[in-house]
Amino acid sequence: MAKRVFIIGGGSSLKGFDFKRLENEFTIACNVAFIDIKPTILVWIDGNFYEKYKNQIDKLDCLKFANIDSWRMNFKEDIQLYKPVEEFYGKEGLEKGIYVGKVASSLTGIAAISIAVALGYEPIYLLGFDGDNLHYHDRYDKPSEEISLKNDYYKTFKDYKIFNCFRVFIIFNQRYKRN
Repeated sequence: MAKRVFIIGGGSSLKGFDFKRLENEFTIACNVAFIDIKPTILVWIDGNFYEKYKNQIDKLDCLKFANIDSWRMNFKEDIQLYKPVEEFYGKEGLEKGIYVGKVASSLTGIAAISIAVALGYEPIYLLGFDGDNLHYHDRYDKPSEEISLKNDYYKTFKDYKIFNCFRVFIIFNQRYKRN
């Protein structure tokens, strides 16, 4: 039976969020979200991120996934390197490559969703996937690209139960429910 998972992005909708509510849940932290929650899985793409937070990341007791192309650096042996690809392989993703999108900067959130699918998690709940380039924290020097409703990434995952919790509506099956 599939298990649900919460993927934690960095969107501003998480300002004031009580991360303790997720203590007994499976969680995937994208980038610095690991500072606010003890994740089940940590995912990142950028080698600069690992270099900046290396000491904290190396001490984490969780699965860790890094883009093999993020930098040719000496990762600790418990970090699983994934091959970034522009094709989505679903549950075969860990063997064939993790879909990261088709943009040069690639998106950690897309990689996290791809990893969740490959590991058999479902449903998948997205927290902090706002698409507004704002963050709930001030740990970045510059804004980053985020998953947006204005792009085609969501079409890739249309066959999976994935819900954006902080946008009030269900994304992937294109039904909108207002509270």
